[in-house]
Amino acid sequence: MEKVYEEINVEDLNKKGAVGLPLAGKFNEMVYMDLKLWKEEGKTIWILHMIDMYLRYTQSVFIKRNRTTDVLVAIMKNWAGVLGL
Repeated sequence: MEKVYEEINVEDLNKKGAVGLPLAGKFNEMVYMDLKLWKEEGKTIWILHMIDMYLRYTQSVFIKRNRTTDVLVAIMKNWAGVLGL
């Protein structure tokens, strides 16, 4: 028993796991975006969800169609227009 105890390094037992690199170092440096399809009573609604990875600030917007122009207009109006680039 003493031999086993001597072979165990206490520092190895208290090691912390690897920590990931930070995703962003300042506001608006990295923004995560996702489109969610919501169906309710025969209606189809798209939800554009935007998250700033530094502050975790979130903004969600309803859009009618999943078209590139609709998504870009929603981003420009609700993220860049309000918070700036």
